[in-house]
Amino acid sequence: LHLNPEVEIDRSLPYSQPSKSIYQNGLRKNLAPMTDNVDLPRLSSSEEISGLLELSGERSVMVFKHSTRCSISTFAQREFMSYLTGARERGVHCVMVLVVEDRPVSLELAERLGVLHQSPQAILVRDGQAVWNDSHEGVTSAALKDAEGR
Repeated sequence: LHLNPEVEIDRSLPYSQPSKSIYQNGLRKNLAPMTDNVDLPRLSSSEEISGLLELSGERSVMVFKHSTRCSISTFAQREFMSYLTGARERGVHCVMVLVVEDRPVSLELAERLGVLHQSPQAILVRDGQAVWNDSHEGVTSAALKDAEGR
């Protein structure tokens, strides 16, 4: 288990500002740098999945599963970054799973949510359940925003 104790994310701050943990139980978060000014919380343990599922009882959570080895995933990553603009204001918490680097976490998340593992993939979670998911070319900013209404 690798966690960076110096960086945490707070529910009330923009993603680009490190602060306290987003989870009530105080789990610290790794950050996956996505652009020069946006850091996205990264799931990297079973405990963090549990915390995320708990958080989904309070607010919607959008999970982006990204492969650092796939050009389609790079396209989807750009779309996800576009989607992030305004996601917090709409009440959606966003996280990322790196499917190559954190494969056991990615597979566990798919199993716990009952969603077929794919990458790139976006999964909207509410009350501990996957309420929507799409993959590959279906991961667009517009599709992610539309999914919020489900």
